[in-house]
Amino acid sequence: MSVQLVKRFWGVLLLCAFILSGCKIYRFKDVNIEPDVKTVKINFIENKARYKSPQFSPLLTEKLRQKVNNQTRLTQIQGDNADYEISGAIVDYSPTTAGISEQKAATNRLNVAVHIV
Repeated sequence: MSVQLVKRFWGVLLLCAFILSGCKIYRFKDVNIEPDVKTVKINFIENKARYKSPQFSPLLTEKLRQKVNNQTRLTQIQGDNADYEISGAIVDYSPTTAGISEQKAATNRLNVAVHIV
Protein backbone atom coordinates (compact mmCIF):
# COMPACT_ATOMS: atom_id res chain seq x y z
CA MET A 1 0.00 0.00 0.00
CA SER A 2 1.21 3.48 -0.74
CA VAL A 3 1.73 5.95 2.10
CA GLN A 4 -0.92 8.30 0.71
CA LEU A 5 -3.49 5.49 0.53
CA VAL A 6 -2.79 4.57 4.16
CA LYS A 7 -3.16 8.22 5.20
CA ARG A 8 -6.47 8.50 3.37
CA PHE A 9 -7.71 5.29 5.00
CA TRP A 10 -6.92 6.57 8.49
CA GLY A 11 -8.41 9.95 7.71
CA VAL A 12 -11.68 8.47 6.51
CA LEU A 13 -11.70 6.22 9.57
CA LEU A 14 -11.22 9.29 11.76
CA LEU A 15 -14.06 11.15 10.12
CA CYS A 16 -16.33 8.14 10.51
CA ALA A 17 -15.34 8.10 14.17
CA PHE A 18 -16.57 11.67 14.51
CA ILE A 19 -19.83 10.75 12.84
CA LEU A 20 -20.38 7.75 15.05
CA SER A 21 -19.15 9.27 18.31
CA GLY A 22 -22.74 10.03 19.29
CA CYS A 23 -23.79 6.42 18.75
CA LYS A 24 -24.02 4.10 21.71
CA ILE A 25 -22.64 1.11 19.80
CA TYR A 26 -19.48 2.39 18.11
CA ARG A 27 -16.52 4.03 19.83
CA PHE A 28 -13.21 5.08 18.32
CA LYS A 29 -10.35 6.48 20.39
CA ASP A 30 -6.85 7.84 19.83
CA VAL A 31 -7.21 8.67 16.13
CA ASN A 32 -5.15 11.56 14.77
CA ILE A 33 -5.36 13.48 11.53
CA GLU A 34 -2.00 13.81 9.83
CA PRO A 35 -0.60 17.38 10.00
CA ASP A 36 -0.43 17.73 6.20
CA VAL A 37 -4.17 17.01 5.83
CA LYS A 38 -6.00 20.35 5.69
CA THR A 39 -9.22 20.00 3.68
CA VAL A 40 -12.27 17.79 3.40
CA LYS A 41 -15.17 17.63 0.97
CA ILE A 42 -18.41 16.22 2.38
CA ASN A 43 -20.83 15.19 -0.35
CA PHE A 44 -24.58 14.95 0.12
CA ILE A 45 -25.58 11.72 1.89
CA GLU A 46 -28.16 10.13 -0.42
CA ASN A 47 -31.15 8.20 0.83
CA LYS A 48 -31.25 4.81 -0.90
CA ALA A 49 -33.44 3.13 1.70
CA ARG A 50 -36.73 1.49 0.72
CA TYR A 51 -38.79 4.04 2.59
CA LYS A 52 -37.65 7.60 2.20
CA SER A 53 -38.02 10.57 4.48
CA PRO A 54 -37.34 13.80 2.57
CA GLN A 55 -35.83 15.49 5.65
CA PHE A 56 -33.46 12.73 6.72
CA SER A 57 -30.70 13.01 4.06
CA PRO A 58 -30.24 16.79 4.33
CA LEU A 59 -30.33 16.57 8.13
CA LEU A 60 -27.72 13.82 8.30
CA THR A 61 -25.49 15.62 5.79
CA GLU A 62 -25.69 18.88 7.74
CA LYS A 63 -25.03 17.17 11.10
CA LEU A 64 -21.96 15.48 9.63
CA ARG A 65 -20.67 18.78 8.27
CA GLN A 66 -21.24 20.48 11.65
CA LYS A 67 -19.48 17.68 13.51
CA VAL A 68 -16.42 17.85 11.25
CA ASN A 69 -16.41 21.65 11.46
CA ASN A 70 -16.73 21.73 15.27
CA GLN A 71 -14.46 18.83 16.18
CA THR A 72 -11.63 18.92 13.64
CA ARG A 73 -9.24 21.50 12.27
CA LEU A 74 -10.15 20.54 8.69
CA THR A 75 -11.50 23.16 6.30
CA GLN A 76 -14.49 22.09 4.24
CA ILE A 77 -14.25 22.84 0.53
CA GLN A 78 -16.47 22.11 -2.48
CA GLY A 79 -13.72 21.64 -5.05
CA ASP A 80 -12.21 18.41 -6.35
CA ASN A 81 -8.82 18.89 -4.70
CA ALA A 82 -9.74 18.08 -1.07
CA ASP A 83 -7.39 15.91 0.98
CA TYR A 84 -10.36 13.78 2.07
CA GLU A 85 -13.67 13.26 0.35
CA ILE A 86 -16.62 11.73 2.18
CA SER A 87 -19.71 10.39 0.49
CA GLY A 88 -22.29 7.91 1.50
CA ALA A 89 -25.87 6.71 1.50
CA ILE A 90 -28.57 5.78 3.93
CA VAL A 91 -29.24 2.16 2.99
CA ASP A 92 -31.91 1.20 5.50
CA TYR A 93 -33.77 2.43 8.52
CA SER A 94 -36.36 0.80 10.67
CA PRO A 95 -38.31 1.90 13.74
CA THR A 96 -38.73 -0.55 16.63
CA THR A 97 -40.49 -0.37 19.96
CA ALA A 98 -37.95 -0.20 22.77
CA GLY A 99 -40.31 0.11 25.74
CA ILE A 100 -43.97 -0.55 26.51
CA SER A 101 -46.04 1.14 29.20
CA GLU A 102 -49.74 0.54 29.82
CA GLN A 103 -50.13 -1.52 26.63
CA LYS A 104 -48.74 1.33 24.48
CA ALA A 105 -45.34 2.00 22.94
CA ALA A 106 -43.58 4.28 25.41
CA THR A 107 -40.22 4.43 23.70
CA ASN A 108 -39.32 3.97 20.06
CA ARG A 109 -35.90 3.41 18.55
CA LEU A 110 -34.84 4.26 15.01
CA ASN A 111 -32.09 2.02 13.63
CA VAL A 112 -30.25 3.59 10.69
CA ALA A 113 -27.80 1.81 8.38
CA VAL A 114 -25.44 4.20 6.62
CA HIS A 115 -22.72 3.28 4.13
CA ILE A 116 -19.86 5.85 4.22
CA VAL A 117 -17.05 5.96 1.67
